[in-house]
Amino acid sequence: MSTSKFFLTLLFLTAVPSSFGQTPSGSFTFSFSFPPVGLASGDTMQINLVNLAADIAPGQGVPPATASCSGNVSFVNAGGMAIGNPSTFSVGSGVTQSVSLPFANSGISNMRGEVRAVVAVTEAEGVGAPPCGLAISLEVFDANNATHVYLNTVVPPSPARIAARRTNSMQ
Repeated sequence: MSTSKFFLTLLFLTAVPSSFGQTPSGSFTFSFSFPPVGLASGDTMQINLVNLAADIAPGQGVPPATASCSGNVSFVNAGGMAIGNPSTFSVGSGVTQSVSLPFANSGISNMRGEVRAVVAVTEAEGVGAPPCGLAISLEVFDANNATHVYLNTVVPPSPARIAARRTNSMQ
């Protein structure tokens, strides 16, 4: 074996395993706010969260990771004030979790008022960070479970996190 091939082989053998042993380097939080939606007496506003990201199995060119999205959901009244305390969530691949606000807990003094839902997502970043592909829906339904409002969105995975996973796994 030539000297150059020996050093290239040595470089490969030392670089690849070290990237798989790394852990996420930090985290960041971002928020998504739904527009204000009317909530009437007898209604319930509900946020549904599902992680559409798949687990990363060994041998896919990046370190294996179990998909996970976490954060909190809060509700805000028309005056911009928080309604109650935020509810935390943590969803794995394919898992759905819901957070509800019944009208009786909204603090609205009239028969109807505007409420806004805010979802804050905290993601790890760097090699070994768990994949998160969050889809979020908001629905308002009445006491007979008839849905009156339905809004949905998909929060794409962070491009910076994806790039960091790929870059760091190839070093």
